[in-house]
Amino acid sequence: MKLVLSQFLLIGLLLSGEVWETAAQSQEDLISIIGALFMLAPNHTTPHVAVLVQVVRDGEVIDITLSDETGRFSFVNLKPGQYQVRCQTPAGYVYPVEGETHQVAAGETYQVHFHIAPFKKGTWRHYNTLDGLADNDVTAIYRTADGVMWFGTDGGGVSVYDGEQFNTFTTQDGLASNFVHSIYSADDTTIWFATQGGVSRYGRARRDDKMTFTSLTEKDGLAHNDVYAIYQTLSGGLWFGTAGGVSRYNGKEFVNLTKEELTRDHVYAICQTSDDVLWFGTHGSGVFGCDGEKIVKRLTEENGLVDNHVHSICVTSDDKLWFGTDGGVSVYDESKFVTHLTEKNGLVGSPVQAICQGPTGVMWFGTPVGTARYDGEIVVNLTTADGLKRNSVTTIYSAPDGTMWFGTDGGGVSTYDENGFVSFTEADGLASNWIHDIHQVSDDVIWFGTSGGVSRYDLQPSPRTDGRRLVNFTTQEGLANNTVRSIHYNSDGTMWFGTDSGVSQYNPTHQRFVNFTTQDGLINDTVRAIHRTSDGTMWFGTDGGISAYDGEEFVNLTAQDGLVDNRIRAICGTPNGMLWFGTYVGVSRYHHAAPENENRFVNFTSTEGLLSNFVYDLLPAPDGVIWFATYSGVSRYDASPPSDAPPFVNFTIKDGLVDNQVNTVYRSADGTMWFGTDGGVSMYDGVAWGSLDTWEGLVGTNVTAIHEDTNGFLWFGTTEGITRYHRNTVPSTVRIVAVNVASVLSDRRYTPSEKIPSITAGSYVTIEYQAIDFKTHPQKRQYRYRIQEIDRDEHSTTRPHLSPTKETVFAWTPQKAGVYTFEVWAIDRDLNRSTPARITLKIVPPWYLNGWIAIPSAIALTGLLVLFVVFTGRYYVRHRETQYLREEMLQQEQSAREQAEGNANTLRSLAHAVKNPLAIIEACSENLTMLEQTTPTGTHSKDATNRFLREIKEQVNHARQTVNQLLEAAAQPEFQLFDLRLEMEILLHETLQRNPNWEHKITLSRQYEAVPHIHGDADKLRIAFENLVINACEAMEETGGTLTLRLTRTVDVVRIDIQDTGCGIDAEGLRNVFKPLYSTKGDRGGTGLGMWIAQQIINEHRGQIDIRSKPGVGTTIYTELPIFLLRQRRDVSLL
Repeated sequence: MKLVLSQFLLIGLLLSGEVWETAAQSQEDLISIIGALFMLAPNHTTPHVAVLVQVVRDGEVIDITLSDETGRFSFVNLKPGQYQVRCQTPAGYVYPVEGETHQVAAGETYQVHFHIAPFKKGTWRHYNTLDGLADNDVTAIYRTADGVMWFGTDGGGVSVYDGEQFNTFTTQDGLASNFVHSIYSADDTTIWFATQGGVSRYGRARRDDKMTFTSLTEKDGLAHNDVYAIYQTLSGGLWFGTAGGVSRYNGKEFVNLTKEELTRDHVYAICQTSDDVLWFGTHGSGVFGCDGEKIVKRLTEENGLVDNHVHSICVTSDDKLWFGTDGGVSVYDESKFVTHLTEKNGLVGSPVQAICQGPTGVMWFGTPVGTARYDGEIVVNLTTADGLKRNSVTTIYSAPDGTMWFGTDGGGVSTYDENGFVSFTEADGLASNWIHDIHQVSDDVIWFGTSGGVSRYDLQPSPRTDGRRLVNFTTQEGLANNTVRSIHYNSDGTMWFGTDSGVSQYNPTHQRFVNFTTQDGLINDTVRAIHRTSDGTMWFGTDGGISAYDGEEFVNLTAQDGLVDNRIRAICGTPNGMLWFGTYVGVSRYHHAAPENENRFVNFTSTEGLLSNFVYDLLPAPDGVIWFATYSGVSRYDASPPSDAPPFVNFTIKDGLVDNQVNTVYRSADGTMWFGTDGGVSMYDGVAWGSLDTWEGLVGTNVTAIHEDTNGFLWFGTTEGITRYHRNTVPSTVRIVAVNVASVLSDRRYTPSEKIPSITAGSYVTIEYQAIDFKTHPQKRQYRYRIQEIDRDEHSTTRPHLSPTKETVFAWTPQKAGVYTFEVWAIDRDLNRSTPARITLKIVPPWYLNGWIAIPSAIALTGLLVLFVVFTGRYYVRHRETQYLREEMLQQEQSAREQAEGNANTLRSLAHAVKNPLAIIEACSENLTMLEQTTPTGTHSKDATNRFLREIKEQVNHARQTVNQLLEAAAQPEFQLFDLRLEMEILLHETLQRNPNWEHKITLSRQYEAVPHIHGDADKLRIAFENLVINACEAMEETGGTLTLRLTRTVDVVRIDIQDTGCGIDAEGLRNVFKPLYSTKGDRGGTGLGMWIAQQIINEHRGQIDIRSKPGVGTTIYTELPIFLLRQRRDVSLL
């Protein structure tokens, strides 16, 4: 037996030695491939970390690895043969040399190095305890409906961040535990927290209550106090994953899943698919599917799950399930697993602690060694080398604006925006960081003029041997000079480049440069601007003037031809055929189609309103205006400005410009104006200004060129590189923080959740508001607000928006009672307007103006006063009443006496006016009687009889005229709108026709302005003005002269001036001219009532009348009538 064992042992030793010998020989035949991935020059020693590298043989991937923190990678124990090594970028696979393979002999170690452009671009921001975060171990992130971010931490409680400051809640505020695993908001008013000590609910019991914490624990029926996950189902039920299984909460009580394997395991993740199945990720038992009552499906390693320890679950928009496990990611579609992502697929590491889907459908994974981005084809890993604060990512949240939020273990919170700002420098292959011009020639290609040559950028990804999208052209390829200041593209595909050594014409088809210099006729070799007119002529702005090239010869223009200065900085053309040249001494407008004998140049300088004579750039806008970028700001020129507006309107720092030295001006497709300055980028949408600088992600603040590509991206050229900017269209949110009311009695502060009582008019009210914005710097946030008064019919009286302001407090002292709505909008970095925040305030009058209070108070007070008067001041009251009656009687007596005296004077005047005609009639009658008695019948003179009869008739007519005038003046007026100008025209025409001499001797002058219809009695006013016109004509009856009628208007009054050049009136006449029965005509007739009646009628219309006269010169009567007059009858007493 021992012999047999010895033989077996000997055979075993022999075989073992043979195996070791064979293994040693095989080891000597194996090969290794090592290498590293670095950036391009000048950062050629900076590594690319966590980039997928593959080794390929005969088209088959043999092995996969990731580059380490130094950029190095290695493949060992490979068989000899021909190999290719490649790394993976978003543009595809990159090879050291395209298509090249390497034969590696047995025992060799092959080295291969990559120098590729950076491709993990974007903007990072970080928040930690120094910023106010409760703890740097962040385990949960959530965004509530109002835009506020909530962070659960591992021991520090919960932090709330509104974009400006952090607030923290801990167990001292009612939180169940400071170790928070998950956050969920079931509605806009309630937030749930899964903690190590139970579930906490943060909300209000009633609408007007303050927000408080309420906790639920095992005592309330929770399966376990250590809660990891919260989820609300489509039906509204809340589910909690705990260390002891799953609990369902209906708002009153818990129901726990029992009699299942699930109850004995930790549940880390919960989600629901569209078929209403709930999925629970567990610690070691895989994934369970539940219909709400029982387990209906289970997924484990046995049926395809990559690992049974599940930390996270995500349901994507296409209803696929993504499971993050200790071994990687598994994707489950309906009934089978379709994808697995592990380190062998390029995943940065495992376990996968968090999964999140971004707005564009890209999947993000959080691991202890970094975060990974997966677009369905390529994995891109991001670590601390790329900007992440800490590699251990525990939670991920995707914001609506596309920003990704990462909670880390020890590093706080990191945010990443991969599209907002992306910069390119020499490290990406750019010819030089100093950019002079940007020009897009197609949907796929943009050219950059730099101080190191011209760079062509491919917008569409196309893998190259070095991973770059940039191709450079310099003097080595035939460019005239490497300093390229301007670029122009012709429709035939030809490119023109203005350089410091002339103009280069590039034909992409033949890939050949043709250069033009002063030797060819160019006026100067430093070419700063290029423009092409519709006739195909190329215009070059140089340091020595302008050169026009028609394809055969150059024609030059300088200051001797009328150009304001020979140093040209910019050229632009307008639709009317004009060319504009910006120079160091102003702007020249050139009409090249004008005749040669005409001056084709018109120059504009600061004398005409230009902000500065140093003009860097020009831009014509579709509305016909032209924008000028100058050394001192921006000028806007309108050749046809609105009335009373200057042609130049200037903008500086005071208006919102970030810096007064403006290098370039651009207008994007949406009409926004963009200005590149020495302090960054300014944007202006016609209402609000915004600015961008390095804080937002701009590569440099000295902005020299701006361009918008066909995809809507804006490109900013600076002296430190190029930044591509994607203008975000998701607005921020705004909220009202508090309403403060300061009155005589007290000062109160109310939050929007509180019921604000009625506010007394005259109180000092301040409304505090705040934007919730994580992209806009707090000092750059802007607001617009307005107040709307709502009347009882629910109609609003809207006051216009006020200009944008950076103030966060609105101060107001309401004077009028009513219901008012305050609205405020936030304007973010991208000039987006938020949905307004509103609050309604009821303003009531002071108590002494409030009838419900004032009337009872007044009644009570009056009663007290009455009692006081009755019991203490009866004698005094009686004495005062007696004195008052005596004074009133004396006043009435005096008024009656004055009225009686006035009536007597008027009656005497009227009696005299009637008595005179009667006396004459009586005398004529007596003469006729005497003539009849003394003269025999048939012998008395017939002429004498007729003379007496005529005199009687005239006196009768005079008396009748006097009575008629008095009756017309006393008539009640009928007010209505009428055309005063038309009535005056008719009056002039009829008055002059009365006397033929007037038409021949009097010249009529009309001086009319546009006057509106007035409110009055047209017939009575015609009587008044007829008297005035007749008086004027009679004053010029003998000598002739000019009658002038002027109609003018002020704000609410029409003025009528009647001027004659007649005999005039002396001083005594002016004093008495408006007295009744006073006449200056003597024996020429007249009742003496015309001026008095005119005055009465004008007064009746609440107007004014005045007269100015000088003997021998003439008389002017000034009359003013109101345009609108309330119809009010007034009895004008003539007695």
